[in-house]
Amino acid sequence: MEEKKDISSNIEKAFSSLDGIQKASPGPFFITRVQSRLARENGNGWDAVVSFITRPVVAAVCITGILLINATAFYYQSNRQKIAVTEQTDLGYADEYNATSSFYYDENADQ
Repeated sequence: MEEKKDISSNIEKAFSSLDGIQKASPGPFFITRVQSRLARENGNGWDAVVSFITRPVVAAVCITGILLINATAFYYQSNRQKIAVTEQTDLGYADEYNATSSFYYDENADQ
């Protein structure tokens, strides 16, 4: 018998919780926002391009690409400078000792 009273009291509590319920209504300016979004969807293709570019993944890929290009350019530039320094030291040695290098031999030099 007590179980029926407990069940009855629980049912009464559940129904009493619904006493202050009201009909759901949209937020302010809901229809205006829906209409503006529908108008925007019929817009030009630039909106799609801008929305794609502004994604964080696209930005991260672009930044990574730029950093890789800069690192590659720096690496090749430093190698060119090392080669230029080496060539200058070789020329300095040749000038100092009046050394010349020939890439061919004169076969008729003995005659």
